[in-house]
Amino acid sequence: MRSDDNINVSCLNGKLQVGDMVLSIPACDYPNMVGVVIEIHPLGSPEHDSGNPEDDVLVNFEGDYSFQRIKEMEKHFSVLYGIEKTFEELPIDSVIMSPTTLLRITGIGEEVLQGILAFEKNAQLFGTTLVKGHKQADKTFQQNRWDGAVQRAVHIGWKELDLLLSKLLSGILGRQITAHAFGKEYNNWATSLISSPLKKWEMELLFQVLRAGDYEREANWYEIGPISELSQGLSRELASCILPFSAEDSLPDDDGVWFLSGI
Repeated sequence: MRSDDNINVSCLNGKLQVGDMVLSIPACDYPNMVGVVIEIHPLGSPEHDSGNPEDDVLVNFEGDYSFQRIKEMEKHFSVLYGIEKTFEELPIDSVIMSPTTLLRITGIGEEVLQGILAFEKNAQLFGTTLVKGHKQADKTFQQNRWDGAVQRAVHIGWKELDLLLSKLLSGILGRQITAHAFGKEYNNWATSLISSPLKKWEMELLFQVLRAGDYEREANWYEIGPISELSQGLSRELASCILPFSAEDSLPDDDGVWFLSGI
């Protein structure tokens, strides 16, 4: 197997290469975990034999987790595998990950690192604010500390939201998708897919992944394709994949969109 330090791939917030520290997003089988990239197998290379439609990033998620975090992980993987699992039994030393499920956290401070290793909620909070860059993430995290408090309102700028939605859609549908979030009248917003319209089967797959209800299905259903726009509700559900809470409302402003949890 090849491990080339010169290979890099695009993740949710930049470029990844071997040796980078990463944080996984909530919406994956290995959620909110800290690890180190040990190998990268580009799509189409001889080493890429996983069958995944994206580059393979091999991550070692072994780390100095707190006792509380280990218990959280054991509970998650016991449910995932349908059998009781201990931390020592978890296959986390060489996990094949999609680049669209990873955030690059190389260079974060030691205090912040220890915080996200301590509690899952801290990892969720830090990962969400990281879309605005390390300085903003550090500031938000330091304000909340790691006392279990979770931010219930997150603002994402328009450009960052475009990147986030594009990455998430590309990961779900297995092809490059370019999404553009835009504001509409009466405090509404939506996602344009004019440059990357969806086929009906892709829309059905998106409905299933996001567990869309009848209302969102009706609001986004087209008798004939292609599908060139996602409603505000479905766009909010998509963005919620990387938020530390389930966003029940969203409100656009001049700079981006506020995602709000329930009260």
